[in-house]
Amino acid sequence: MSQLRADLAFAIRRWLREPLFAAGALITLALGIGANTATFSLLHGILLEPLPSPEADRLVLVWEVDDRGRSMRVSTPNFEDWKAQATSFAELASFSKANETTVLGGGEPVRATQSLVGRGFFEALAVPVQLGRTFVEEEQTENAPDTVVLSDRFWRQVLGAPADLESLRLQVSGVDHRVVGVLPPGVELPEDADLWTPKEIYPDTSDRTAHNWRVVGRLAPGFAETAAATEMSVIARRLREQHGSPRSR
Repeated sequence: MSQLRADLAFAIRRWLREPLFAAGALITLALGIGANTATFSLLHGILLEPLPSPEADRLVLVWEVDDRGRSMRVSTPNFEDWKAQATSFAELASFSKANETTVLGGGEPVRATQSLVGRGFFEALAVPVQLGRTFVEEEQTENAPDTVVLSDRFWRQVLGAPADLESLRLQVSGVDHRVVGVLPPGVELPEDADLWTPKEIYPDTSDRTAHNWRVVGRLAPGFAETAAATEMSVIARRLREQHGSPRSR
């Protein structure tokens, strides 16, 4: 059992590139339209810092599994089907890895890491902001004005912790963004993220072979891990029957 846990921990670290957060326990759910059943495991002690989130042990990471048993990021159509059909999650949200970008607005240009996050991301984490707010609905639509949420580290170390966010603007990858909120210390999903921006402002027409996204979810009240795994296995089989086996890309 200890070797299995070690192997699963290694696989998760590889998939995420870096450890994300510790919650005392992290539930990981591997499923996919190529799998007949879901692999559902409760892992302890594989991550570094505690996430300041209520009931953090109900947070899950979800990914696809192909016919060879390899874990993959999630395609947009599959994620949308999961979100529409699953009832065992209070929130289910997609997000990207943290990519390096250039940021202007804090004096000298700096390199920072930016993650695109979908609707429900901050609600899944359930972490209250320390300043400002997270994104509202009208900011999570195609061609909406560009907004950004900052990590505590970036806000303090790069910007000097300004208390007034109303007039604070940053140029991220050459585009002006209005700063709407700052997260508390210790929130780094994905690892070392400095900035979060809404993914919905960019049109996404990718198909089921484009495995671009990571997925985080929070189990709904009254749902145990086993019940969620069973439900997602049913959805996985249904999608496989409708769309065929996933292909790695």
